[in-house]
Amino acid sequence: MANSAQALNDLVDFIVECGGSVGSERLQCFYTTYPAHRASIKNLRTFCESSGGAVSLESGRGPHFKLCVALPGENELVSEVASYIRQSGGAVASHALVSFWEERPPCKHATYRGGRTLREFFSQHADVFSMHIDASGIGFNISLKCQTPDDLGPDRVADGAKIAA
Repeated sequence: MANSAQALNDLVDFIVECGGSVGSERLQCFYTTYPAHRASIKNLRTFCESSGGAVSLESGRGPHFKLCVALPGENELVSEVASYIRQSGGAVASHALVSFWEERPPCKHATYRGGRTLREFFSQHADVFSMHIDASGIGFNISLKCQTPDDLGPDRVADGAKIAA
């Protein structure tokens, strides 16, 4: 049986693949692809309301409604990733970001937006993050160049989002 976190990740993936929103009448396709998630998503409205904002519901036509995923903007994404790394002691291995994405599925899609790789994301934000490639040349560690949320500057905090100290 699939767990709620996996169901949420797969639902966000499905919605993003459908262009960021999908009518409830198209969910049969989701459940056909992921039949085990029916048990995890007993009540879709309650499930979406408990998703931490990852999936929102909007009015649709007739009895149907729309499920939407809003990807964070670039500044908000950088703030979220920096907050996660800070809370993890200031440095993480690249593979450790899997738990971050499980907690915040829209951030995963925003990180890889437009086919960007993880290394490209951190390279594009080299003013905030440092990458340290391991000896294999495959994995890498990410650390923060700044140690407090104020070091990021106001242009890195979007829509009132704050970085946890």
